[in-house]
Amino acid sequence: MPYMYVCIVVSITHAD
Repeated sequence: MPYMYVCIVVSITHAD
């Protein structure tokens, strides 16, 4: 499971 992708997705998701 690529943590990089997860980190990016989470960052975008948290981008209000």
